[in-house]
Amino acid sequence: MHYHSDLEILLPDMFRVFFVKQIIFVIIILVFFAFVISEVSESFGIELQKSKLKLHKFTSHRFDGGQPIIFSGNLFSESGNRISNAEIIIKNDVNCPDDGIIAKGFTDKNGRYWIKTIAMVWNTKTNLVKIHAEFPGNENFLPSISEQQIVVVSPRQEVICE
Repeated sequence: MHYHSDLEILLPDMFRVFFVKQIIFVIIILVFFAFVISEVSESFGIELQKSKLKLHKFTSHRFDGGQPIIFSGNLFSESGNRISNAEIIIKNDVNCPDDGIIAKGFTDKNGRYWIKTIAMVWNTKTNLVKIHAEFPGNENFLPSISEQQIVVVSPRQEVICE
């Protein structure tokens, strides 16, 4: 005659509870991933629009070191809508400073920007640099780069980029 211990009788119930908890856990994880995947697919489903960035031409391309210089322009979508509150980066072609960034700013509600900095001798060999504006893009718009402009900074004051 075989006697069943309490453990043998409870064991199937313990396994049932364990498996039910595991199934509930797996369902919760699947629901979570389904939500994340739907959110991600909606985010990637948005087609980014092209942007157009303009850097206004200077009336004079010569500046004195240590004096203010203002970069201005506009940022629009390809369809002509203004892009507001967008970061604009002013860069030069000689990488002084190391990343080439000489100023940063943001567009206003009309897609316009005015970014002020102090002119430096960014190129100590020729005093001449090519400057352009960059829009790095955002969640709605692709990046864009303006046309280059030549800027000559005279070393009137000892304001040299290092």
